[in-house]
Amino acid sequence: MKSTRTAILKLALAGALTSFMVMGLATTAEAGISKKQAMAACRAKYGKDVTSVVIKKNGQIVCQEGPSETASRQEVYEYCKRKLNPTMIVMQKKGGRWHCLYSGNY
Repeated sequence: MKSTRTAILKLALAGALTSFMVMGLATTAEAGISKKQAMAACRAKYGKDVTSVVIKKNGQIVCQEGPSETASRQEVYEYCKRKLNPTMIVMQKKGGRWHCLYSGNY
């Protein structure tokens, strides 16, 4: 009797776990937008400076602007100069990426 109850309980838990996994996959699929489509939408809205897109689980699209992670020192410098309009720029490499420190127009 006890082993039958245990088997039924295990079967019910396995079924519940499976249904939660399937529901999770369905909500991800409901977002239904590819990274390429999201990138095109961000570039249409914000211009060519959009470099990356993150699609959250709830379907929200987050557009990221700025130089890419593999951008050279010169590319980061030009981006900072164009976007921030500073009076002084100091370039610094942290964690394998270039960062610009600036002063001037805030």
